Amino acid sequence: MPGRSTWIAIVIALCSAACGGKKPPGSEQPGAVDAGGITLGAEEARQLAGGLRDMLVGMAEVVRARGGAPCTGDAGATPPDGGRCASCGAMATELGGVFDRAEPLFARAREVQRDPDASRVLADAMRAEERGVAGLVEEISVGLAACAGNAELQRVIERMPVL
Repeated sequence: MPGRSTWIAIVIALCSAACGGKKPPGSEQPGAVDAGGITLGAEEARQLAGGLRDMLVGMAEVVRARGGAPCTGDAGATPPDGGRCASCGAMATELGGVFDRAEPLFARAREVQRDPDASRVLADAMRAEERGVAGLVEEISVGLAACAGNAELQRVIERMPVL
């Protein structure tokens, strides 16, 4: 059974891959890059980067709506603090939908990453989307932690699209 640190690592791995590292000097690419059939223009790169960030936003919305305290037993159980119990099954279902909608974007991003020039164009666009990603990662991590032992959620997280 993965602990909170495992869930954090999963989400951070996604964000690290999606947001890239430091921008190498001279990596700016004017216009579209065509490398052996892989063409990526600045507008498509912005759309891809925005879509990948939108997946994190979608994940955060799901854990915000379905998260809560870990509860066991009756469906009507109340956590000691009087808050609400996490709805792990609903969280798994809704995250699965977020992942299904995001997969075509990730497939294109993985294709683009095969070419160094096109990959740099995408990395530049992703850097522009970095603002707020750390906060999303923390929110997702905290929200997932209440359901860390839920087998259904674990299966869904295993199929989360990654780069």
